[in-house]
Amino acid sequence: MQPPQVNPASQVFEQVVDEQNNLQEIKAKQQLKEETITKEHEIRQRLSIEKNKAETLITDKYTNAIFNCTMKLDNAENLRLTQEEKDNLLTLLEQLKKERGENVALIEQQYNLKVADELMKWRAQREQELGINVQKIHQIDVQNSLERQQAEQKREAQYLQDRLQMLQARKKDSERLIILLHTKENEINLLKRSILKDIASKAMKIAIQKHLKLVIADVPATLDFFGNIKIDNFDDTVLNGMVVGADAIDITDDVMAELTNEQMQNNNGK
Repeated sequence: MQPPQVNPASQVFEQVVDEQNNLQEIKAKQQLKEETITKEHEIRQRLSIEKNKAETLITDKYTNAIFNCTMKLDNAENLRLTQEEKDNLLTLLEQLKKERGENVALIEQQYNLKVADELMKWRAQREQELGINVQKIHQIDVQNSLERQQAEQKREAQYLQDRLQMLQARKKDSERLIILLHTKENEINLLKRSILKDIASKAMKIAIQKHLKLVIADVPATLDFFGNIKIDNFDDTVLNGMVVGADAIDITDDVMAELTNEQMQNNNGK
């Protein structure tokens, strides 16, 4: 038998060493991964203070201007603004909101870049301390971190968009409700006028029959939908300043009788 040309013991030893090195590298990579997550959270917490201050400055800068535009639009009727002035205010309002959103997004972008830069520097140093070379994995982790941030920003932007659409829908519903209230008020006013005309015609008929020269009607004030006092088509001087003499007569019952008879005739006709 020919002796082996290669000592098998050395191959086994080299294989065991390689497996141990691979195991150590795997453990080091896992340790680095866990430390990276903790470090990223730490960096974000520290840099978020500066980011929040910058965002607050931007928000405060535009809040007053946006509020002033909104107040003017809400009180456009009282301020007697023309349609052109209202359109200019709407254009300015949209521009202010757009600028505010762009500036806040820029701050968020700069914040994420600072976090990524610090994290990459720390990780490069930590890789040397652990004696591993995981540059490719490191790049993947950083990319995943940025993708998570982008996904979070996208979700937040979608939430704000949905919130804005909901507020706009509520505003449209409020405007429709106001229009309906005005329409209903007009219908009630028309009905009141119709009733008053009917009463006036009956009073005129009785006045002719009784040879009366003047008929005075006392109608109490009413409130509209917005709480405004209204008196329908009667002169305040007649209602509040007329003195009734001794030769005056009350024809209220006669008018009521006429209205009742007319109602009964209408019902029989049906």
